[in-house]
Amino acid sequence: DLRPADRERRISRFERGESKGRRADFLDLLKDEEISINPCLYAMEGSLQRIPDDTHVRQEFEQAIARLSRALPKAKLMIGSRSIDGIMGLIEEARPSLERKQRFLQSIAPILQSPIGAQRQNQVWCEVLSIAKGCGVAPTDLVVLAALSAVVTPQSSPARKLLKFQPGYKASLAYNALCDLRALEYLLNCTARYPELRVQLCTADRALALFWTALGAVSRLEKDRLRMEMTPHAALLPPVWLERWNRISTG
Repeated sequence: DLRPADRERRISRFERGESKGRRADFLDLLKDEEISINPCLYAMEGSLQRIPDDTHVRQEFEQAIARLSRALPKAKLMIGSRSIDGIMGLIEEARPSLERKQRFLQSIAPILQSPIGAQRQNQVWCEVLSIAKGCGVAPTDLVVLAALSAVVTPQSSPARKLLKFQPGYKASLAYNALCDLRALEYLLNCTARYPELRVQLCTADRALALFWTALGAVSRLEKDRLRMEMTPHAALLPPVWLERWNRISTG
């Protein structure tokens, strides 16, 4: 999960698994391991900052395979003849939900581009939930939790940095934030479906890593349905707000 310039800089550190002399980063943890890597999430997001079409997905997928094969030759790439069809199926299945969440983020962005003072937090909290309902986004969705966290935490908080609120907030920024959150949802799905495997999401996005760490999320399958439980750290939701969110999530 890297932006294009970061992807190239990190991948170019290695040639056939050997470092070319640049400073170490998380790829060094993988270079000597016989790991399995799925590049589908990379291709699914694309680099155009919008939902990609079939042609762009194919280009990104082939580029990811070439780079990973060059950098980490010991890695097993989880790809097949139907990978593109599978990616496009996931994109189309998720499109209505993603578009609703984009509308939600763009609607609340003008309200949340600056930190919310303590006296206004209750009002804005309720407003965010109301806008989510109007956009057809469930109050228990990760993007709503992140938005509520942005209401009650400082400018430097993980949720604020993850959602990328700023003046003139565009659909492209909302799309990038939602792709990050979608990656966490897929991670939780995989850990629930394959509990015997050590599944991980590799990212150089510090805000995403901090948000995940503070989320306190676990997942499991109940009658083949994914169930997620979260115990957010105070860095995401201070205690009084955590109590309110727990009432929403269990209501």
